[in-house]
Amino acid sequence: ILWSVIGLIPFNQVIQNVIAKPALNYGPTIIYIVFGSWFGRVLVDSGIAGSISAQTQKVGRKAPVLAAILVVLVTALIFSSAYGVGSVIAIGVILIPILLSIGVPKKVAIPAFTMAIGAPMYINVVLFNQIKAFFPSVNFSGKYLVFGLVAMSVQL
Repeated sequence: ILWSVIGLIPFNQVIQNVIAKPALNYGPTIIYIVFGSWFGRVLVDSGIAGSISAQTQKVGRKAPVLAAILVVLVTALIFSSAYGVGSVIAIGVILIPILLSIGVPKKVAIPAFTMAIGAPMYINVVLFNQIKAFFPSVNFSGKYLVFGLVAMSVQL
């Protein structure tokens, strides 16, 4: 009722255009979130993430700086398609100890891991489809992908 009074809009229009229509349009986004989070769990549960991190740890014994860079790149690669807090925790539990074991200080390891999670969010299709609700004219191609890749590179 308050929205009707503030906007000087009939109550039925508020119900249809402010409450019902956005909720219906958010359905595909919820599907993307569910499947993105599920994919993150698949990476962890199938052993793919663990295998990648084990290989990185082997490299880390010989070249710690290279290993730290690889961990950041692997994390960015994983989160270009995975999404969700569960994925972050699952991957972090594997990769942060690797960074610490090869001699990366905590004050560097945690921000590096966090930035590696955030950087690929520019090109993460799950997050893109959430935000697309606010910018329906933007497409996940062409100019946007160029912007996303440049922004991701700068953040990494």
